[in-house]
Amino acid sequence: MFKICRPRDGSQISSSIISSSSSKLKETLEMLQERQHVLQQNISLELDRAKQFIRENNRQAAMNCLRRKKSYESKTKQLEVFQSLIRNQEQKLVRFTDAAKLKRQQTLI
Repeated sequence: MFKICRPRDGSQISSSIISSSSSKLKETLEMLQERQHVLQQNISLELDRAKQFIRENNRQAAMNCLRRKKSYESKTKQLEVFQSLIRNQEQKLVRFTDAAKLKRQQTLI
């Protein structure tokens, strides 16, 4: 995870650092969304396979598919938590940049 730290020595944070942090957060969020999409596909695939195995009276294979499905669902929930954390970091970054802009404007006046 990315952590936004305020400078302790009162120095100005360059806009390139802020924009690179913002772009990294966006890239990470996109990557997590892609992983979540793949996991959703795997969940539906395992469910279909489990149904097929039940039709063939292969309960053990069906149970294995349902276990994998449950594992994929828990990974999906973890990704949702990570996405939420990244969105919170993006919001903090926006608030921080807005506060920095306001402070700069006040010092110019």
